[in-house]
Amino acid sequence: MQRSIRAITLLMIFVCLPLFAGEGKVNFSGKWTLDRDKSEVGGGRRGMASSKLIIQQENNKLIIDRVFQRRSGEEFNLKEELSLDGKETKSEMFNGTRKSRAKWSSDGKVLIINSVMTFERNGREFNIESTEEWSLSDNGKALIISFTHTTPRGERTGKLVYNKSE
Repeated sequence: MQRSIRAITLLMIFVCLPLFAGEGKVNFSGKWTLDRDKSEVGGGRRGMASSKLIIQQENNKLIIDRVFQRRSGEEFNLKEELSLDGKETKSEMFNGTRKSRAKWSSDGKVLIINSVMTFERNGREFNIESTEEWSLSDNGKALIISFTHTTPRGERTGKLVYNKSE
């Protein structure tokens, strides 16, 4: 009888284990540096890309510290905190407000971030709608952010590649 129970238990483990193997979500935590040579930004505006990302991912939260570099070489940071369960989050960025929703792909390998950034210039309000798809490649050593931005001047697509530095 005990032999049968052990056999059934082992059978259940081997049958169920593959079903749960892909349940884990990718973790983007770490320090990342922009690889300008591998990045593809429509319109040649790589200057607007973060030169570094410092990311902490815990439970249902993603904290992103974006490091930008001015033409003078001076660095400045923008911090953003995203909820990873589809709830809307609000961040202050570049003299405007960004409202974002992040959700996982069905396999947990891609994080999809939809956002609308609203800002004002010369008394007029503008919106930029964005979709970003975050994924890891090269055994977790590269962070790929594919994006589409819809602006008052049209649509831009591109890909940012960051190499893990820590």
